[in-house]
Amino acid sequence: MSQGHTLLERAASERSAADQRDFERAKVAEHYEHDPEIFSLVLDSQLAYSTGIFLAPDEDLETAQQRKFAHIRALLRLKPGETFLDIGCGWGGLLCYAAEKYGVRAHGITLSDAQLEVAHQRIRERGLEDRVTAEIKDYADLSGSFDKIASIGMYEHIGLANIPLYLSKVKSLLSPKGLFLNHAISQRAKKSRRRFATRPEQRAIIKYIFPGGQLDDIGATVRAMEIQGFEVHDVEAWRPHYALTTRHWCERLTARRKEAERLVGEETYRIWVAYLAGCSLSFARGSLRIYQTLASRTSKSQVLVPLTRADLYT
Repeated sequence: MSQGHTLLERAASERSAADQRDFERAKVAEHYEHDPEIFSLVLDSQLAYSTGIFLAPDEDLETAQQRKFAHIRALLRLKPGETFLDIGCGWGGLLCYAAEKYGVRAHGITLSDAQLEVAHQRIRERGLEDRVTAEIKDYADLSGSFDKIASIGMYEHIGLANIPLYLSKVKSLLSPKGLFLNHAISQRAKKSRRRFATRPEQRAIIKYIFPGGQLDDIGATVRAMEIQGFEVHDVEAWRPHYALTTRHWCERLTARRKEAERLVGEETYRIWVAYLAGCSLSFARGSLRIYQTLASRTSKSQVLVPLTRADLYT
């Protein structure tokens, strides 16, 4: 392990939970403050910045991302009139999809002014102002009650020390009969939870893209959810799908190199190509993994999901 990486781990471990939260918030916001146009060169039309779901390796990215949105809806069993919270709503793609397709009243939070501006524009363009709202807010400052909650690709940014706070907060926001979907990149379980990144491509991502980012392992995530009073109903792995998704992103970026360099400069362009290629490699060989975990508040009697998973694929 490099000395620089050791120092990164030591710094993360020595920060208090509150300091880590502030650090993560600043770094996440910084990443997403890039001109939205650079993300449009990489992502699909909805700017979905998480894995698509592919039926075949040669399927197009747009179709895979729409299937991902549909699967999230199916897991959460969204119904007309329900309240839906998207923690880390990005550019508003899932918010608008859920409101348009399934008639929910949706609210999203982000830490990025640039993302919020695009989300508000989309909401206005689709005439969804009466059903969809979005704001700049930290998850810890949220209040209210929601029937369904999704956290898609945000868990990786909160810091291991903040996981109990985060899950406790989500539980407080979830209605007694609600469902919570946690979609997060993870790593294989290690003997020491301080050693959360060991491969060169992972260290590069932490250094250049998401400083301070920390990955949980799925066993620890499920345990933490149960400790905070959740009942876990479903854990689904999507590792090969993220390998394909990040490969698509890398290919789309390199195909439009001149436009990207005009927007962010040559150095940032090269870092992003390395980041996306490294992600694709990590997911392909299993050093990075990704899971969707569906949970509800623990109930002693009522089960809030169907007896089988057949409804997810009809």
